[in-house]
Amino acid sequence: MEYSFKFDDSLQQEWEWSESCSAQPEIKRYLNHVADRCDLRRDIALETRVTAAHFDPRAARRNVQTHRAESVSARFCIMATAGSMP
Repeated sequence: MEYSFKFDDSLQQEWEWSESCSAQPEIKRYLNHVADRCDLRRDIALETRVTAAHFDPRAARRNVQTHRAESVSARFCIMATAGSMP
């Protein structure tokens, strides 16, 4: 349960973890499940470095710039980091 998203109770109920500290393959399956169920794939940018991120309180949005000189405005911004794997 430590890896599960809490924003949707039904999502929490439909996924059953095999152990309390799951290994990477199961976490990856869960994240793919969430991305598909919540139609998030179009909003995910992998292998993207954030060079700047600022919150605009008047618009209640985050303005994010990437290393590709892209600008994105979003209501939510979830950043995840990972080290490189051999």
